[in-house]
Amino acid sequence: MRSEDSISQEIPNLRDESSSIDNSHTHQTEFSCQNNESEDNTEIISFMKIQGDPHMKQAIEEGHFELKCGHKIDLMTAGCRVSDKDMPVFDGYVGQLKVKVLRDTGCSGVVVRRELVPKRALTGEFKTCILIDGTIRRVPVAEIEIDTPLFVGKVSALCMQKPVFDLVLGNVEGVSRRVSRIFSRVGF
Repeated sequence: MRSEDSISQEIPNLRDESSSIDNSHTHQTEFSCQNNESEDNTEIISFMKIQGDPHMKQAIEEGHFELKCGHKIDLMTAGCRVSDKDMPVFDGYVGQLKVKVLRDTGCSGVVVRRELVPKRALTGEFKTCILIDGTIRRVPVAEIEIDTPLFVGKVSALCMQKPVFDLVLGNVEGVSRRVSRIFSRVGF
């Protein structure tokens, strides 16, 4: 089993700035966060609890784990697998690449998986978007060509690292709102 210190050192955004001080049963180390320079300006952190942890009860009661630097990680007690059954999901293209497209009437723009976008398509612009859970992300913008049953042409898209589908078509000008008719044509 790895020690807490070895695990902490593997988290790239934390660095130890002082020596560890052992105050009886409480292990305290002063940490500070480094700046995050990722392209989409987001941080993703996850861990899995394997054995009993005395801090688990506190985390369950408060709904988060607190890192030594003071940042809090929300406690996620369940996960789900995305299923496109009974959802408006279609095959389409981003440039020449075949993709899965979600028609999302709750979205006000277009979102594309970042790895599908060539660097030359990036505009250099960043936009801020609010996700369904209220979190705010600042992401790069690209001009891309798409070909889907709901829209064909050039769009300005927000590039995200891990969207639920390769391409998400929101309520933008020119996108067909006749999803039910298209669903019946493709066998839903």
